[in-house]
Amino acid sequence: MNQFTRIHEGVANLSKTFELLNRHKDAPFDQVRLSGDLYAGEWWECTEEASDYFLEVLPPIYFPGGFAMCEFTTADVTLCFVQVNRRNFAGYCRMSRNNPLRPEQMRDHIAAAFSNA
Repeated sequence: MNQFTRIHEGVANLSKTFELLNRHKDAPFDQVRLSGDLYAGEWWECTEEASDYFLEVLPPIYFPGGFAMCEFTTADVTLCFVQVNRRNFAGYCRMSRNNPLRPEQMRDHIAAAFSNA
């Protein structure tokens, strides 16, 4: 995936967030999954409870406007959380430099998507 894609309408509570995290559990362990292409760019709105839960699970990697999990999903992809206009969002981002799917770009994409909301 080379763009950001919303994968859930509405606000996901903690239980729904876990469902979204596990939605590719039956995907084959092929190059698409192992490279992170299966995950990178997926995002959804979540509750503050869900964001806070993941903030406490592992030491976070902080970036302006949010944090990322220090344990990566695969390759350079990890779960990130951002806050935009006091709303919480989660998504899979690439942490490698100069990548268009970095957390800062996800935050900007979401801000633009909700600028008229």
